[in-house]
Amino acid sequence: MNIELRPFIELINVLNHMTSSFDSSDIAEVPSEVCRLREENQRLQQMNCSLKEEIQNIRTQFDEISSISNSLEISHKENLKLAEEVRKFQSEKDELSRRLQISLEMVEDFKNKMAQDKNATNSLFNLAKLAENKSDKSNDSEIRNLKERIAKNEESYRRLEADLQLERKRSSIVEDQNRNLYNLIQHHFCMQFRDIDHAVDYMRHQKTIQEMKNSINVSSKDHADQIKALILAIKKMKMKLRKEASSKQALETQYKNEIGKMIDEKAVLENEITNLKIQMNDLDKQTSIFDMTSRSIVETKEQKISNLKQENTSLKNKIKELNQKISEISKKQNKNTENGAENNSQNISQNTSKLNSTLCSSCSQLKDQLSSLSQEKERIRITNNEINRQYTQIKIQNDSLTFANQKLNNEIAQLKMAKDETEAKLNAEASKNEALKIKIKHILSEKNENDGKQKRFDFAIKQFEKMYENQKSDASMLYDHRNSLIELIYRLKNIIQSEENIIEKLLNEKKNLKKKNKILKRDQMLGNSQNSNQNNNSENSIPVTSWFCADFDQELCDKISEFAGNDGFPVTAKLKQVLAVIARHYGNKMKENQEILKNSEKEKEHLITTLNSFMKTLSASLEIPEFDNYQAILNPVKVGEMMNIIKRDLSRDRQKSSLNNINEHLISQISSKLQVEPEFLMNEIDSIVDSNNELQENIISIQKKLKATQKALKDEKSKTSENQKAHDQKLQKKDRIISNLTQQNESLSSNLARAETSILSLESSMRENSQKNDNKKAHVQMMSHKQQVETLQRRMRDLKQESENKITELESKNKELSLHAEKLEKESEFWKQNASLLKNVQAQKEQEMQKMQFEFEKYEDEVKQQNLKEIASLKRQYETVIETLKSKNQELRSLTGDLSNDFNKVDKTKDNLQKKVSDLEAEKEQLIAKIDLLLDSEKRSKQIHEQKLKASQLAAETKHQNEISDIKSAFAVEKRKIFSFAVKNFSKFFNANKNLDEKSYKETVEKTSTELERLLSQDTAIRRLLGITQNESAEASISQLLLSLYHQS
Repeated sequence: MNIELRPFIELINVLNHMTSSFDSSDIAEVPSEVCRLREENQRLQQMNCSLKEEIQNIRTQFDEISSISNSLEISHKENLKLAEEVRKFQSEKDELSRRLQISLEMVEDFKNKMAQDKNATNSLFNLAKLAENKSDKSNDSEIRNLKERIAKNEESYRRLEADLQLERKRSSIVEDQNRNLYNLIQHHFCMQFRDIDHAVDYMRHQKTIQEMKNSINVSSKDHADQIKALILAIKKMKMKLRKEASSKQALETQYKNEIGKMIDEKAVLENEITNLKIQMNDLDKQTSIFDMTSRSIVETKEQKISNLKQENTSLKNKIKELNQKISEISKKQNKNTENGAENNSQNISQNTSKLNSTLCSSCSQLKDQLSSLSQEKERIRITNNEINRQYTQIKIQNDSLTFANQKLNNEIAQLKMAKDETEAKLNAEASKNEALKIKIKHILSEKNENDGKQKRFDFAIKQFEKMYENQKSDASMLYDHRNSLIELIYRLKNIIQSEENIIEKLLNEKKNLKKKNKILKRDQMLGNSQNSNQNNNSENSIPVTSWFCADFDQELCDKISEFAGNDGFPVTAKLKQVLAVIARHYGNKMKENQEILKNSEKEKEHLITTLNSFMKTLSASLEIPEFDNYQAILNPVKVGEMMNIIKRDLSRDRQKSSLNNINEHLISQISSKLQVEPEFLMNEIDSIVDSNNELQENIISIQKKLKATQKALKDEKSKTSENQKAHDQKLQKKDRIISNLTQQNESLSSNLARAETSILSLESSMRENSQKNDNKKAHVQMMSHKQQVETLQRRMRDLKQESENKITELESKNKELSLHAEKLEKESEFWKQNASLLKNVQAQKEQEMQKMQFEFEKYEDEVKQQNLKEIASLKRQYETVIETLKSKNQELRSLTGDLSNDFNKVDKTKDNLQKKVSDLEAEKEQLIAKIDLLLDSEKRSKQIHEQKLKASQLAAETKHQNEISDIKSAFAVEKRKIFSFAVKNFSKFFNANKNLDEKSYKETVEKTSTELERLLSQDTAIRRLLGITQNESAEASISQLLLSLYHQS
C-alpha cells in the first residue's frame, strides 16, 4: 500500500507547491464539474449496487439450476438402476417360465402319485390360497391408492395446463388492448412514439406542464380565480394522495395475502412430497418382501420339481417292468394254448375208450380254463388300450405345452419390444416436458413484462377514459338533439299522411252514400209500383222467401220476418208494414251517415285550419311568403323549396345545439372553477361585474396618479442613462482584462510548447546517454529526470486547466452582464412605449381636464389625500397577495417534492414486489419441476408394479390351472379304476367290443342287477322246492338228492 500511495503523495506535494506560487486572488472556488463528478460517482455507486444485486440474483438462479440439474442426474441414475432391476426381473421371469414348463411336463407324468397325496396337497393348497388372498388384497389396496394418487396428480397437471392457457389468453388480450391503446394515443396526439414507456412519460410530462401553466403566469386581474383554482388543485392532490395511500395499502395487503397463499401452497407441497417419500419407502419395503416371498416360492417349486423328477424316473422304471411282464404273460399264454391242444389230440386218439366217463368233467374244466384265459386276455387288452390312450393323451398334452411355451416366448419378445418402445416414448415425453418447462418460463417472463406494460397502460387508460367520457357526453347531447329533431320531422310527416288518408276516406264515403241514395230512390219507385200491383192482386198470397233480399242487413231481415211470418195480417197490411220498416231502417242509416259526414267535415276543417296555421308559422319562421294547404297541393315546387329550407334550418339548429352544448360545457367549467352551482352563476357574475366596475374606478384613480409618476420616470430615465454609461465603462474594463488574460494564455501555451520541445530533446539525450552509459547511476539519474519531466508535464497541464477554467468563468460572467444589459435595454424600450402611450392618453385627458378644471379646483386637495391613501392600501393589498402567492407556490413546490419522493418510494416498493414475485414464481417453477419428476418416478414405479402384478397373476393362474387339471386327472383315474373294477367283477355281462364308458358301465350294472334278481328268484324257488331255509346251502342239498337218486338207481 505504501508503494502504491507514493506517486499520489508526490502529486499532492507538487500541487501544493504550484498553488503556493500563485496569489490568493487567483484561487477559485470548487468548480461545478466536481459536483457533477460526485453526482456521477454516486450514480455509478448506485448502479454498482444494483449490478451486485442482479449478480446475486443470477447466482441464486444458477444455484437453483445446478440443484435441478443434480436432481435430474440423480433421477437419471435411479432410472438406470430401475432399468437394470427390470432386466434382472425379466431374466428371472424367463428362468421361472422355463422351470414352469419343466414342472408342468413332470407333473403330468406323475398324476397318480399326486392322487395318493391328495389330502396333504389340499391342506397346502388351502394355506397357499389364504396367503395369496391376503397378498392380493394388499396389492389391490396399494394399486387403488396408487391409482387415486395418479388421478390427483393428473388433475393437478390438467389444472396447471388450464391456468397456463388462461394466462396466455389474458396476456394476448392485454397485448391487444395495449396495442389498441398505443394506436389511440398516437392518433389522439398525432405523434409517433418510440415505445409505450415514451408515451406514458409524455402523458405525465404534459400533465405536469399543464399544472405548472395553471400555477404560473398569474395575471393581476384573475387573482381570486387563480387562488380558487389552486385550492381546488390542492384538494385534488390531497385526494390523489389519499387514493394512492389506500391503493398502496391494498397492494400491501394483496402482497401479504399472496405471500401467505404461497407459503401455504409450499407447505402443502412439502407435505405431499414427504407423503410420497414415505409411500415410496413403503413400496420399496413391499417390493423387497415380495421378492423374498417369490424367491421362497421358487425354491419350494424347485424342490418339488426335483422330487417329481425322481418320482418320474421311478414310475418310468415301473412302466418298463409292467411292459416286460405283459410280454411274458402273452408268450406264456400262447405256449399254453399250443401245448394244451397237442396233449388233448393225443389223449383223444389213444384213450377214446378209456376216458369217455371223464370227458364231461375234463370238458367242464377246460371250459372254465378257457373262460378264465379269455377274461385275462380281455383284461390285458383293456389295460393295453388304456395305456395307449394315456400315452396319446400325454403326447397331446406335451404338444400343447410346447405350443404354450412358444406362445410365452413370443409374448416375452413382444413385451421386450413394447418395453423398448415405452422407454423411447418416455424419453420423448421427458424432452417434451423440458421444452414445456422452458416455454412456461418464457411465458411467465412475458407475463411479468406484460403486467408492467399493463400497469403503465392502465395509467394512460384512466386519462383517456376521462377524455372519452367528456367527448361521449358531448356526443350524447348532440345525438339527443338530433333524435328530437328527427322525431319532430317524422311526426309532421305522419300528420300530413293521416290528413291525406282521412280526406281520401271521406271522399270514398261520399261516393258510397250517393250510390246508396240512388239505390234507395230506385227501391222506393219499385215499391210504389209493387203496391199498385198488390192492390190489384190482393187475393194472391206472397211466399215468405220473396219478402227478403240478399242485399238486406240482418237487422232489417229480422224486422221484416216479424210481419211476413204472421199469417193473421193481410197481404196489403204486410206490404205496408214491411215497406215502413225498410223506410225507417234506411232513414236511420241515412241520418247516421249524414252525422258521420258532418263530423268528418268538421275534423277536416279543423285539421285544415291547424295545417294552415302550421304552414303560416313555418313560412313566418322560414321567411317565406304565406301559402295554404291548397296552394301547396297545387304548387309542389314550393313544397320542395320549403323542405330544403327546413333541412337548412335543421342543420343550423344542429349547429346551434352544438354551440349550446359548448356553452353549457363552458358554463359548467366556469361554475366548477368558481365553485358555484349553475343556478347561482348569474349572481356570481353580477358580483364579479361589480368588482370589475370597482376595479375600473380604481384604475381611473390610478391613471390620475400616473401623471405624478411621469416626472419620477423622467428622473429615473436620466439615472438609467448615467448607469448605462457607467456599465459600459465597466464592460470596457472587463474586455481589457479578458484581452490581457488571453495574451497570458497565449504566452503560457507558447511556454508549454517550448517546454514540450525541451522535454523531447531531454528524452532524446537521455536515450542517447542510456545507450552510452549502462551503469546504475546513469539509470537512476535517467529515472529522476523522467520523474521531473513528468512532474513538469503535470504542472503544465494543471496550469492549462486552471487558465481555461478562469477563461470560461470570465466568459460566463461576460455573458451574464451582456444579458443583464439586454434586459435593461428591453426595459427602457418598454418604458419608452409606455411613456408614448401615456403621452397620447395625457393629450386626450388634458382636453377633458381643461373642461373639468374649474369643477375639481375646490376638491383637489381632498382628492390628493384620498389618492395617497388608496395607493398605500393598494400597495399593501398587492404585497399581501404576492406574499400569499409566494407562500402557496412554496407549499406547492414542497408538495410536488413530497409527491415525487412518494412516487419514488412507491416505484421502489413496486420493484421490490416484482422481484419478490419473480423469486416466488421461480420457486413455483422449481416445485412444479420437482412434482413432475416425482410424477414420472411414480408412473415408472406404477408400470413396474403393474408388470410384477401381471406376472404374479399369470403365475397364479397357471398354478390354479395345473392344480385343477391335476384334480380332474385324479378324478378320471379314480373313475377308470371304478369302471375297471366293475368290469373285472362283471366280465360276463360286459361287451368287450365296446369302449369302457359311462353308458357301457351302466349297461353292465343293469345286466348284472337283472341276472342277480333272476338268480335270487331261482334260488328262492329251489329253496321252496327243497324246503330249505336260507341258512342252509342249496348246493349241498342238491348233491345229497343226486346221491340218493344215484343210489336208488
